[in-house]
Formats: sequence, structure tokens, C-alpha cells
Amino acid sequence: MNDRRGPTADRRRLNAFRALSSEARYEIIRTLAADRSAHACRELIDQLGITPPAVSSHLRVIEHADLIRVERRRGQVYVSLATSDLAYQMAAIVRQAAAPPAS
Repeated sequence: MNDRRGPTADRRRLNAFRALSSEARYEIIRTLAADRSAHACRELIDQLGITPPAVSSHLRVIEHADLIRVERRRGQVYVSLATSDLAYQMAAIVRQAAAPPAS
């Protein structure tokens, strides 16, 4: 499934879905997809109610799947959606799943 240029598109999509298989990681993407802005890690820690090491671990998985971008600014760590088609597609799936059903 891999070629010399790196993971195939199918492998990247599979990695993205695996990254979202955790409730905490799904909630991180849902938060980022809701307003499409960067969020401080501290905010995610407070929102999810889990420890900083757990959030860090979840962020590594999501970053490895190329769904988020992690930046350090003035001693703070900020997370935002990656600027890739795959990240936008996964964010759209999460937003659609979170939307109330049409009546």
C-alpha cells in the first residue's frame, strides 16, 4: 500500500479514520472544526477534562494523521486544523455528524 513517495491516499484516509476512533481525539477535531481557529492546548485540556500528558498523546496521533498543525507561540502550544484536503474532509464529516438532523 506504500510506494516510494510515502503513504498512498487510501493509507492516509485510513490513518485519519483511525485517529478519530478515540472519543477524545474526535472531540479535539470537533472543537477545531467548529470555528476553524487555533485553540490553546490548555483550553483543550480543560474542555476534555483529561490530563496534559493524555492530551499531548492524542495530539501526536492526530498530528501523525496529518489532521492538525501544532505551533508554539510565546510559550503556549496552539492547535489548528491542518491545511490539507484530508483535514478539511475529516472536519466536514465531524461537523456533519454533530449537526442536528434535518426535519
